[in-house]
Amino acid sequence: MNPIIYYIGGTALLLFAGWQWKLVRDTHKTPMQHYSVERNIGAVEIRSYPPFMKAQVEESGSYQQISYRSFQRLASYIFGGNSENRQIAMTSPVGMQYDTMGGKQASMYFVMPETQGDSSLPLPNDGSVKLVACEGFRAAALRFGGVAGPDDFRKHEEELRNMLQKEGIEFVPQAEWLRYNPPFQLVNRRNEVVFRIR
Repeated sequence: MNPIIYYIGGTALLLFAGWQWKLVRDTHKTPMQHYSVERNIGAVEIRSYPPFMKAQVEESGSYQQISYRSFQRLASYIFGGNSENRQIAMTSPVGMQYDTMGGKQASMYFVMPETQGDSSLPLPNDGSVKLVACEGFRAAALRFGGVAGPDDFRKHEEELRNMLQKEGIEFVPQAEWLRYNPPFQLVNRRNEVVFRIR
């Protein structure tokens, strides 16, 4: 084979690896929603979350349609699509509550930076984006890696549900699906399924 092909392929591989490394590094710098771990039950964390603000969109349609439209609406809001044309810092994770029974309704949300309360947030230009003040809560979380689609989340949701039932822990039946990485980051990904517990 022509050595030039090896050279081009090797260069492309190095550029891709460098890009992925930068994404991983930048993800670690992204502010993350605060919580404290009360205890562990195997791979499951029992957490306590303080009150927070979120920007939320509710959509109907297929999983792919909902994911794309909701993310674009929320991203537009924090990148300046608001009453002050102000950029708001991105945080992780991006949360989603998906109708796992009908599969046609979902809400997606971005957690707002902790330093910005309700009074300091600009109003969204898009009427479908709502600012919601959330009370603190306790939750059980199961973490897993990889590029996750709805089937992966459902699988881990069922695993977490079974564990909580086995332990006799009462929980809200609607799960939340959390993603901590941009969609084009392919390595060192973090996903979680979370049930709020009573």
